[in-house]
Amino acid sequence: MKLDNNSENEKNKTLRKDFKVAQYIYVALYTALVISLIIISI
Repeated sequence: MKLDNNSENEKNKTLRKDFKVAQYIYVALYTALVISLIIISI
């Protein structure tokens, strides 16, 4: 049981890391889109 809990905790940690990375990528893409739209509209 303890081994299962440890592996689940590690999975959760890696999932959180992946989620943070995906969040940063999403924000970067969103800001790039907004900036490109502003440049196009000028």
